[in-house]
Amino acid sequence: MPSSTPTRFYATTSKSVEDKSKPTYLILLVPPFWGSSALEGLLSTSPSVSTMCHLGKWQCEATWSLIDDGAFSEQDKWNVDKTNWTQVYELFETRRYFDDPTKPLLMDKSPPNLLKAESLVAFFDTMDYYYRFIGMMRHPCTNSNELTKRIHADGSVGGERAAGDQELRYADLMRKAQDAADPKRFFTLSYDDLRTRPDLVAQELLAWLPKLVSLEINASNIETGERVNVAAESMAVDHPGLVSAVREGTPTGRAVKRTHLVRPLSAKDRELPLFQYISSEKCSLHNSAPSTVYNETDLVRWAQCKYCGLD
Repeated sequence: MPSSTPTRFYATTSKSVEDKSKPTYLILLVPPFWGSSALEGLLSTSPSVSTMCHLGKWQCEATWSLIDDGAFSEQDKWNVDKTNWTQVYELFETRRYFDDPTKPLLMDKSPPNLLKAESLVAFFDTMDYYYRFIGMMRHPCTNSNELTKRIHADGSVGGERAAGDQELRYADLMRKAQDAADPKRFFTLSYDDLRTRPDLVAQELLAWLPKLVSLEINASNIETGERVNVAAESMAVDHPGLVSAVREGTPTGRAVKRTHLVRPLSAKDRELPLFQYISSEKCSLHNSAPSTVYNETDLVRWAQCKYCGLD
């Protein structure tokens, strides 16, 4: 990206629907391996956002620390019936999960929250907590079968899947989360927009949540574990619009900093097969037999990107 092109964007207003006297919980609702780390990296550049990176867990997710602290077992991490939100948020406070709990926005990027969003909304409403959800999906034609886990209706994970079937499940869960939440507190986003026009996405996020103050699209403040090296290499190959650089951290490898250098795609990038689905009829939204359980219109609505065709 040319140096003359701005990479940090600022909110144009300071108005907010939330009282500044207490924090807002910023919850990312993104299926596993669908770009949640890239979104987390972008949001981490806000001076108002606190992550959980000091805990030293994979991708700064709360899930692994909650398992360590006995909130639920690893086998039950996707099971909504095994999550006691009162206990979870007490642990967040007493065990100091957030790097800086005094910041206005406390971010939780845990993929299992997608299955638990309805109960989480009910908890927030009962406790009178401020919250914001960012729900992000991606077009099924850009998915890799190796990176797509199947989440069953009972919350269990694993097994073979037909192309398009899991996307329908995710879209159904996202619609339920959106229906449960206050519409003003739910932001919908396409991953394909994030990686093709992060500048426009950043500006939209700042207009929706001025508390963010500013966002930098060429950096990330995510401190994570050593597995990030593998993830960075795979993302650099898999997603040409997301150039990943890894800087060395501590000698133990538990605080490696990953910087996402996100840029709009060039004309050359758009020639890559990954992006030809935009105008191609070879990829359908649902390649298996029509689902009798999930609403295919949900997937169509969530899979659309607004900026894919823009230069």
